[in-house]
Amino acid sequence: MSRQENTQEMLDDTDIAILKHIQREGRISNSKLSEKVNLSETPCWRRWKRLEEANYISEYTAVLNRKKLGFSMVGFTLVSLGSHDVENTDNFEEFVSATEWIPLCHCIAGGADYMVQVIAKDLDE
Repeated sequence: MSRQENTQEMLDDTDIAILKHIQREGRISNSKLSEKVNLSETPCWRRWKRLEEANYISEYTAVLNRKKLGFSMVGFTLVSLGSHDVENTDNFEEFVSATEWIPLCHCIAGGADYMVQVIAKDLDE
């Protein structure tokens, strides 16, 4: 299955190039992006806006430097829940969302239910 068969709308090579550049550099200017994908600025801007409106781009974020912020330790742990009822999984996911030292949590298949990334300033924290 090609990448285009997986989408609701057909994306051409230029659309894919735009998405790749925006993913790498979310603050790229339209002028610079248009140069990179070999389009003039107006058609590039129209495509960019169409990709946003079609939800191919769901958000723009910043990746923070955790070491600069004092979080030098990173670890991963697997979590298995005793029960998979909705209330239990909802409570766990609410806890994860509210916990600053858990930047990532993925629901996984296999021997565990979740893979959780944790950060700390040091091993004592």
